[in-house]
Amino acid sequence: SIDVPEGVEELGYGTFQGCSSIKSIVVPEALLTIPSYLFMDCTSLESVQLPEIYMAIGYAAFYNCASLKEITLPETLQTIGSNVFAGCSSLKRVVIPNSVTSIGEGSFKGCSSLESVTLSSSLEIIDRFMFEGCRSLVDIRIPSNVKEIETRAFKGCTSLTVLFLPESVVEVWHKICDGCPSITIYLEKEDQLVTWEKYWNYYDDQ
Repeated sequence: SIDVPEGVEELGYGTFQGCSSIKSIVVPEALLTIPSYLFMDCTSLESVQLPEIYMAIGYAAFYNCASLKEITLPETLQTIGSNVFAGCSSLKRVVIPNSVTSIGEGSFKGCSSLESVTLSSSLEIIDRFMFEGCRSLVDIRIPSNVKEIETRAFKGCTSLTVLFLPESVVEVWHKICDGCPSITIYLEKEDQLVTWEKYWNYYDDQ
């Protein structure tokens, strides 16, 4: 395990990248952001303690942390970068605090054990490929603040059978549930808007 000393205010990109023997780490409160690639390919990493002060997690910070089973995100967090948890194949549940306003594309791509996600009520965009390949995902609710769902956001979520789109959604991109042949999509609105792409609810078998 690693305990980064208190007082450390900055860590460089990829500081612990590829440290495949690290199982746990405690990071200091003085570090306000988790930089990009920080724990990328730390394949034995099982737990991380993040103090209640962080505001951002950078690009691919936990990419391919295949042993990471859970992580508690601080209530101060505002931004989660692209591909942050991509490849975290042991991650089962995630609760994203309501302080988070932005989550980048592919953030949970390939999280094949992920069963349940609670999204921030402040989120306005479900970015493209966000949950691609989350084949164990059975429970996710789109917050009533979401306005846009981008291309293939739920691609390959083969266990997802129901998805509710709230009235707030005004734009839906191409094939948001591509590769989800068992899914039924319910709309809070009576009809889709003209701003929704023609094949928004299609998947490749159609």
